[in-house]
Amino acid sequence: MRFYDRKEETKMFKAFFEAEDFKLFILYGRRRVGKTYLLKHSTQNRNGIFFSGRQISGELLLELFSQEAGKIMNMTGIHFKHWEEAFDFAFSNSEKINYLILDEFQYMVEAAPEIPSILQTLIDHRDTSLKLVLCGSSISFMHGLLS
Repeated sequence: MRFYDRKEETKMFKAFFEAEDFKLFILYGRRRVGKTYLLKHSTQNRNGIFFSGRQISGELLLELFSQEAGKIMNMTGIHFKHWEEAFDFAFSNSEKINYLILDEFQYMVEAAPEIPSILQTLIDHRDTSLKLVLCGSSISFMHGLLS
């Protein structure tokens, strides 16, 4: 797939992912407009966790996230007991995990409503250089994160 008219977005994300300090970006829009592809393109040759939420149980979602974190860290058998432990792991390992992208974020929150408050606490109290991107196609839900 090729990009068309995405030069400004690519340039902006390049600066975002190269920043030395913590950054948060909330990206939302209609389905099938290229949000996920733009993020994947922008993170090529970078180390991080790109995780897509799905409409499944919170337990299974956490297990899938654990597996993804294990792949990135080249560690087998990672099994987080709760989301706070999972996200703290990413925030604490920002020298190896440069970014954490949570795609279809609304499905993650549907399965585990505690996620936004956990992330807020870590953002407020954890010193990290992680780049956090919350991405979703439910415009009303994502817009609600901003208010």
